[in-house]
Amino acid sequence: ADYADPIYSFMPSIGISNIVKIPNDFSPYWKDNYFIASLNGGSLYRVKFNLEFNKILFVEKIYIGERIIDIRYDKNNNQFLLALESYGRLGKLRVDKE
Repeated sequence: ADYADPIYSFMPSIGISNIVKIPNDFSPYWKDNYFIASLNGGSLYRVKFNLEFNKILFVEKIYIGERIIDIRYDKNNNQFLLALESYGRLGKLRVDKE
């Protein structure tokens, strides 16, 4: 009785490992966006929800090439760190400020 249908479904499944809010000062173009890290497909997804968080307005697939185990924001360097599956590698994602 407390079940709610999902607002979005990735087909085929991307194997979500983590969802994090992108800080608004990370990029002026990515305000109020979120990253969804995936175990399948070797990609990171940038999404934006509507104000009520009951609909996804867009999804952007960012190809990384490896399974993403975890994602964390490094505020001091204004970048995201990606824990990648193979050989304990670490990836960095940042944008140039204009």
